[in-house]
Amino acid sequence: MKRLILYALALAAVIVFLGSGCASYFVQYDRAHKGVSNIWPDTPCAGSIEVTRSHGMLHFGVDGPWREKEFYGMFFKRGTAYPEEFYFTVAGDSQTRIAESKGRVEVRGRDVMIDIQYRDQAGKWMSPPINGRHKIDSVLPDDIQPALDAAKKAVESYNAQKKQPNQAPEPTPTTVTPPAGQEARQP
Repeated sequence: MKRLILYALALAAVIVFLGSGCASYFVQYDRAHKGVSNIWPDTPCAGSIEVTRSHGMLHFGVDGPWREKEFYGMFFKRGTAYPEEFYFTVAGDSQTRIAESKGRVEVRGRDVMIDIQYRDQAGKWMSPPINGRHKIDSVLPDDIQPALDAAKKAVESYNAQKKQPNQAPEPTPTTVTPPAGQEARQP
């Protein structure tokens, strides 16, 4: 019994240790984005990079396991050809705000290099934890069409199978081989 308790404590310590300092990122590049977030749709932009950062210890709740998340948005004023001209949004505890920012956000194929600073609510310049090179996980609208095409093909295939009921193959005539000395007959 004592050994079982030690194993359980060791397993709990490993789970806490492995989940405590790791961060994961989901990066989405929307080429067709025309407004700064849903909060300021009247502020025009020419594309966006949105980063979701999951970090901290893994928590277990009623809805299942979860980790803390932070949301950042870089909305290009004139497109990716001007990497220093962007609006930067930070999703805080209860609200999303546009923060004064400086730096560069360079899109290179399916990668993005983020090197920015922003002014927090106290007026101090901060470097966000998303600085660095990241793989772009989703490019919109480019990644939407292949997914829609695959779904359409799957539905068409399903409907085609549904229209053709499973039919048993027609029986083939067989000949019964009689024992020696008797005639062959058809069934």
